[in-house]
Amino acid sequence: MEEDLLSLTDIIKNAINDILSQIFASIDNNLYAILDNLSFIDVSILENASLLKIFGKSSSEGLLLLCNSLILGFILYYAINYLLSHFTFSKIDSPSSFIFKSIIFLICMNSSLYICSQIINIVSISSSFILSIGEEIFRKTNILCVLY
Repeated sequence: MEEDLLSLTDIIKNAINDILSQIFASIDNNLYAILDNLSFIDVSILENASLLKIFGKSSSEGLLLLCNSLILGFILYYAINYLLSHFTFSKIDSPSSFIFKSIIFLICMNSSLYICSQIINIVSISSSFILSIGEEIFRKTNILCVLY
């Protein structure tokens, strides 16, 4: 009984290994280049024309215009709420706190393209560093394999 169980597990293990080896062998080498392009992006991805139309380069284009309009709406809402709070004696944030938060959000929103490009640049530099380390390691091991 135990031998049948071992042979059954060996058969299943061999079948899974055969299936996976055939799948990995059938992957085209072009697919690896496509996966590398997807994995190791750089700042040039942000230079896409359709992406720039959506997000916009200046504060009067694309999503930045919408976000700036929303900030203006929040400022008007706060001003009206602050004015009415004196009549209803309700407690709201202080104007200096609200102005400070608004300025921080405006700066972050309007420089979001620059912030994203710098984050992508940092990731690109670190991934190219990892790639160069891998190339250096495998180049040295290939030399050692040729010598022996």
